[in-house]
Amino acid sequence: MPRENLMPLHTAVRKAIGWNGNSSTIYKWWRDGVSGVRLEADYVGRRLFTSVEAVERFRAAVRKRQAHGRKTNPESLTSEAK
Repeated sequence: MPRENLMPLHTAVRKAIGWNGNSSTIYKWWRDGVSGVRLEADYVGRRLFTSVEAVERFRAAVRKRQAHGRKTNPESLTSEAK
């Protein structure tokens, strides 16, 4: 992520997939991950930041894992941008 445009987690997710979901869900993507994949993010001061590109990589990796039969909480990642 060094050359990517960093922004707060919620903003990056909204820009990447058009989903304005719950902040705690997005935080869990970073902290716990989904299907063994964690969202890349870094602290800037006291806030977590990520990039649109990191969200897109995360989403692609989760979908790849799901396609190979790994269990996933259905609420943890949207299937389509809303």
